[in-house]
Amino acid sequence: MPPKPERRLFQYVSKPRRPAREPAPAPEVCGGGGEEVVASDADADAVYRMVTAAPTPSAMESALSASGVAISAPLLDLVLRRFRFAHGDPLRALSLLSLALDRHGVAPSPFALDTALYVLGRARRFAHMWDLLRSSRRLVPDAVTPRTAMVVLGRVAKVCSVRETVDSFRRLSRMLRGRGDDQEGQLFNALLRTLCQEKSMSDARNVYHALKYEFKVNRQTFNILLSGWKSAEDAEAFVAEMRELGVEPDLVTYNSLIDCHCKNRGVENAYKLLDEMREKDISPDVITYTSLIGGLGLIGQPDKAKHLLKEMHELGCYPDVPAYNTAIRNFVIAKRLGDAFALMEEMASKGLMPNATTYNLFFRCYYWAYDIGSAWQLYERMRSEGCFPNTQSCMFIVRLCHRHGRVAQALELWSDMVNNGFGSFTLVSDVLFDLLCDEGKLDEAERCFHQMIELGQKPSNVAFRRIKILMQLANREESIARLTAQMAQFGREITEKESSVLRYVVQAEDEVGGQDGGRGGGCGGGGGGIPTAWRARPSPPLRPKPPPKVRVSRTQVKLRGSPDAGQASREPGAAGPSREPDVAGPSREPDAAGPSREPGAAGGSREPGAAGGSRQPVPDAAQLAVVPYVEDIDRYLRSLEAEQTRRPMINYVQEIQGGIINMDVRGILVDWMADVAYVFNLQEETLHHAVSYVDRFLSKIAFPGDKLKLLGTTALFVASKYEEIHPPHVRNFSAVTVNTYTTQQVSKMELDILRFLNFDVGSPTVITFLRKFLTSCCGGNNSSNRKLELMCNYLAELSLLDDYYIRFLPSIVAAACLFVGKFTLNPNTRPWFGSVSTITPPENIKVCFLKDLKYANS
Repeated sequence: MPPKPERRLFQYVSKPRRPAREPAPAPEVCGGGGEEVVASDADADAVYRMVTAAPTPSAMESALSASGVAISAPLLDLVLRRFRFAHGDPLRALSLLSLALDRHGVAPSPFALDTALYVLGRARRFAHMWDLLRSSRRLVPDAVTPRTAMVVLGRVAKVCSVRETVDSFRRLSRMLRGRGDDQEGQLFNALLRTLCQEKSMSDARNVYHALKYEFKVNRQTFNILLSGWKSAEDAEAFVAEMRELGVEPDLVTYNSLIDCHCKNRGVENAYKLLDEMREKDISPDVITYTSLIGGLGLIGQPDKAKHLLKEMHELGCYPDVPAYNTAIRNFVIAKRLGDAFALMEEMASKGLMPNATTYNLFFRCYYWAYDIGSAWQLYERMRSEGCFPNTQSCMFIVRLCHRHGRVAQALELWSDMVNNGFGSFTLVSDVLFDLLCDEGKLDEAERCFHQMIELGQKPSNVAFRRIKILMQLANREESIARLTAQMAQFGREITEKESSVLRYVVQAEDEVGGQDGGRGGGCGGGGGGIPTAWRARPSPPLRPKPPPKVRVSRTQVKLRGSPDAGQASREPGAAGPSREPDVAGPSREPDAAGPSREPGAAGGSREPGAAGGSRQPVPDAAQLAVVPYVEDIDRYLRSLEAEQTRRPMINYVQEIQGGIINMDVRGILVDWMADVAYVFNLQEETLHHAVSYVDRFLSKIAFPGDKLKLLGTTALFVASKYEEIHPPHVRNFSAVTVNTYTTQQVSKMELDILRFLNFDVGSPTVITFLRKFLTSCCGGNNSSNRKLELMCNYLAELSLLDDYYIRFLPSIVAAACLFVGKFTLNPNTRPWFGSVSTITPPENIKVCFLKDLKYANS
């Protein structure tokens, strides 16, 4: 029995017609009479609402007929654009195209076709995508263009393997067969560009070497493959291969080489390439100089970079906004804000208005300085100059408002967003609702919630649940019913885990992504293409979800406050090379994040008695056996934890890393390391030791941000050798990075870590003191003590994520975790213990436990 066809949820079916004896005239593309039809936004909005609200295809057809709106190709373009950016139902978009062709004789324009293919591929409706391609090709033989092929390949590569992407490429090449070598060469270049964007540069180069004899390669082919090299030596070797094939470098090739050298701080080699360009009469452009400006900033020469701007004027190459942003960023990193503002004024005097990326450079500086006053003044200047903030700007401001409890300013920012339509409502609303709920402003929270719904934006389920809980406490049942009914309009509610993971993906890609300045490939920019928020593809989870023992969700705990979540905008500093800490697998994408590590379910919070989990409190006999040595052991551990050589610098991000790595990036790396520790079933001590190694290593040497995952993996490897009875093999640690780093690289990194740590890997951690305190204060093995141990382990693991706790000794953090854990589980009893207070006086932990208490209450 043949398989049943795929069930189509909503699709218009064309009426059958008899085949004509003579070929029918081609359908209209712009309208009748040869006159161009102009479509209005009002008509496009009306058609979009009718298509999305119709319960059946026939109802959609009737509604469009009754509306009197003339269907035209420009109108289809506007409606399809709304389907793309509003994430509308792709089958309804396909039905609209079919109806327009069948009933109105209007064929989709190339833009409408590409957009429809994009939304179908985004929804993984690949069968419908290929059907649309075939029908369009039958209608217009030249409908499949290299741009169309790149759209199709991009959506396939997003969720499929490299092999399946290559199979789709061959399928498209058969459609383009007979159009000449140029078309096939463009299609091959589209495949390579897609693999560079959606997979990896190594995948693109492997495919190139496998297929380079089947297709004609040209200079563009080499430029695509050259744009992502990280090693200057490898890039030079690739250019040598290019010359052997008789392809001479052009301006784009030299720009890629100069950018590669600048990323590796090889500015002298970059200047040699610049001289070589001039000898060959290849004039450098603004991208060339922008890369050099970014490279000079990396080696700590912002003044020379500023002088290069003047040199550009003398040479007839005028700087643009990204070039100035690069130079401004150099001064901001050097903490010379006066010079940075002067350069921005100079930029404005030359008719180049600062953009949101320019202002984000300063917002970032004010954010880390907790300076809400200066940040708000800068925002008011943006408004006065008519420069709309982007999502990153809004996140900086609203996070600062949250830190300082500025409700009025946060609501003013929200009002500007609603009135002017800038920024991501979902991301900003999460922080805004947190602030309003913390301050008890339920009326304002409900009003903002309704405003989001009216704009067609769905609030996150985490924010909805928090508002709902507070309203239940306030007995506001009518408001709860209204909010619930509005949320029901958006269909199924995703789980807390899915919501938090989706927010995590957007933040990881934007906050630790390359410092894009709106220009691709250069030290001073990059990016473009498909927005970042659409680049998350689901993949199978790496581990099953264990049964939680204590129902405390990670999404209800504010682990850290990163303002760097945004749209396609990346790290402020538009300039400078891309420095992306590769915090990938275990996969952090929607549907692939694995379980949230709740107390009793992961890392430093496993249930006592589980395999690889917490150790039980020491039995009474063992306690008696070590009584004579307790004071000596404690004195020795206290002396070890206080040694400066075993402590990280409190402000190593500013003093050592120079802003390349920030504390939000550190939090993401630690969170990923905790996942790896869970995958390998490592002890809690192993994770704490590994995080200590990372902080101590970064306190001694400036480290490139794109190799943070190698550092975290190797730190876990070293810690597992020290702590575990059966540590995982180095091959396992290489595999957990999806083979991004080889075993040789991990081993080499291990030597570097040990050398910089002077082989002092046995420092006491928070877990070390926490076990002592729990044994001293509780003893026994009843269920209440197990709950207390789980809660303390949970708080200890949270302390790893926040840079706030680096300033405290491990014993202080352990005592604070014990205090807050005891108070959280039983607030009616005295949370302190005399036996611990003699070792760690309560006045020493007041500052530390206040933040722990905030975590526990949230």
